[in-house]
Amino acid sequence: MKTYLGNNDDIFDKIALIKKLILLNDFEKAHALLATLLVMDVENPQVYNLLGICYEKEGVRQKASKFYRVSCFMDQSYIASSHNLMRTCGFRYDGFVDVDWGLKDLGGITK
Repeated sequence: MKTYLGNNDDIFDKIALIKKLILLNDFEKAHALLATLLVMDVENPQVYNLLGICYEKEGVRQKASKFYRVSCFMDQSYIASSHNLMRTCGFRYDGFVDVDWGLKDLGGITK
């Protein structure tokens, strides 16, 4: 898998913090950090996937699926957003379970 934002430890720390903020329901701070990452790389599928996760956790499933689609558009090989898109747009939506964070290559911050 590609590393989109480079190997900067600060970026990995921000992504780990964003995941933590989403899990803590601190969406305002998560959105602010995601905005700073988008400024750094507007074509980054990982950021759009995290935006989708954030909106899904907020309960805005339609907006979440839009960001998952953008993530898929930015890189068709980025599987995490495809999994999330299929899950959120499926006939039987089970809620915020089995979310694919797409963080397997980011220093072990998958959980």
